[in-house]
Amino acid sequence: MREIAEEQVIAERALLCQPAGEPQRAVVLRLHAPVRTNDGWLCEAELMNLFEDRARARGVDSLQALQLALGAVHSALEHLIREGGMVCWGDGSPFASVDDVRS
Repeated sequence: MREIAEEQVIAERALLCQPAGEPQRAVVLRLHAPVRTNDGWLCEAELMNLFEDRARARGVDSLQALQLALGAVHSALEHLIREGGMVCWGDGSPFASVDDVRS
């Protein structure tokens, strides 16, 4: 059973990603609304069409959970680039840096 009852997407961004040795694919970064749990807050983020699993970040409040979820996405994209992959905006224009995903 899922811990999150509601699935409210609060932000989306279109990306193009190409893991090393694989074809380029359209990816959607989705952030879900933080939800209160018994022990704090939980926020999920996903990179649809790139990873099957969602990042699950726990925080003491909703803002911390949201920041940690976005940080997990940032780390996943950094790892993809370090391994020889590529990340671009949805229109194909390149990032100056993976830090662009935060802006």
